Amino acid sequence: MAKIIKIDKEKLRGVIWGKQKKVAVKMDMHPVSLSRKINGTQPMSIEELNTIMRIIDRDVSDFVVIEDETKD
Repeated sequence: MAKIIKIDKEKLRGVIWGKQKKVAVKMDMHPVSLSRKINGTQPMSIEELNTIMRIIDRDVSDFVVIEDETKD
């Protein structure tokens, strides 16, 4: 069975709480756009996740989960 990588958005939301506007400004992104990515209504790229981790000085491995791919 194949593995997939997912972003732990719940954990990310908890860590970025109160810093979202600052992070969005540093990413040259509107805070609403960043919020949508963190909440899962818009996709977040690996590059965006890496940028967020650099800004908040955290390790990206703390926010990714490897799961078995489910077949429908």
